[in-house]
Amino acid sequence: MPEGSFVNVALTVATWNVNGLRARMALVERFLRERAPDVLCLQETKISNGLFPFGDFAMLGYPHAVAVGNAGYAGVAIVAKMPLEDHVQGLPGDEHGRLAGARLESGERVFSCYAPNGGIYGSTQYAYKLEWFTVLRRWLDAREKKSGPIVLCGDLNVAQTDRDVYAGATIGETTHTSVAVRRAYAELLEFGFADAFRILHGEQIEYTYWDYRAGALRKNEGWRIDVALCTPPLVARLAACGVDREARAWRQSSDHAPLITTFE
Repeated sequence: MPEGSFVNVALTVATWNVNGLRARMALVERFLRERAPDVLCLQETKISNGLFPFGDFAMLGYPHAVAVGNAGYAGVAIVAKMPLEDHVQGLPGDEHGRLAGARLESGERVFSCYAPNGGIYGSTQYAYKLEWFTVLRRWLDAREKKSGPIVLCGDLNVAQTDRDVYAGATIGETTHTSVAVRRAYAELLEFGFADAFRILHGEQIEYTYWDYRAGALRKNEGWRIDVALCTPPLVARLAACGVDREARAWRQSSDHAPLITTFE
């Protein structure tokens, strides 16, 4: 299909920070067998491009993939049932494996994104996080059009509002909730993105990440930092967006839950 044209087809896109693909591959396989999304965006694969299990995904019915990453750190990927075109493997000047992208045959642009954690508030890692959001926004402005059907999925490591953090958590000037971080996130949204979960569920309290420690999942002490951001053409097609808490509760699962979004 020529770039810039698209047709509306039903599409389910899942995103999951797996916190290490090698350690979680069996659970990813289970997720694909039981949930069967059309596209799965992965974050924190922690695996180099040369070792990415393309063949294993093909055997699961996902023969099309784009991946970028380094051994032991960061890493993102997209696996799909349908062909992926116009691959993106990283942002200019960023070698950490934080952005993968592709265009589906039906015209939708899909991005898998893993924003920097930011380390300690005020640190060099925190400054890098703020700059990374600026670079991402500039890159989108130069390369993409909000009039096109785009979904940017992943772990953005930002709690956009206080309701995205459990009661009792430390908020304010932290690396995930500071004024500057939330401003950087808001500027990304101003590209033309809307949060799929908030569009469909309003002020509902839901989380996507729970620490392994202190029974956080059992006590529902979580953070909503994994999102699906959509441009207007896909907002118009939104049918569902939900957190797969069951998968988070699987034995030896990631500390993040998958987020599944469906477009009509």
